[in-house]
Amino acid sequence: MGNIPFGNLSTYGAWWGTQFFVYDPDGMVMPKPPSITHDPLEGFPNGRKPRVMIATKEEMMSAKIPLDRRDYCAHKLIDYKNCRYMNFPFFVNCRHEYHDYEQCEYDDYVLRLKEAERERRLRKRDELLARKQAEAAKNLRA
Repeated sequence: MGNIPFGNLSTYGAWWGTQFFVYDPDGMVMPKPPSITHDPLEGFPNGRKPRVMIATKEEMMSAKIPLDRRDYCAHKLIDYKNCRYMNFPFFVNCRHEYHDYEQCEYDDYVLRLKEAERERRLRKRDELLARKQAEAAKNLRA
């Protein structure tokens, strides 16, 4: 029957939260983001192009952008909100701005995902090298 009873209102909906909890046996529990342990420029001999915010804090405040949306793509959201204001009630005319904003959010997500995957792979590589060195040292002593 499960260990969360559905008849208790204090746990109403708690079962769904248990279905999406991701656990990595290597010690990375997903709700807490892992710290960056490797140099982000490692493997890039010419460096990387820095990502800069285009929208300023004042622009985001005047456009009433919520705090959770003040990210790298805020300038696209400002354009979309401005288009919605100018084309009211015909929001369908703003589909291009909306697509640009969603594409920017997607590209940002993919980039962050690639960074996290790179960090995870480098961490696993370090663990493997440390394990091999410990094994080699153990074999030398024996």
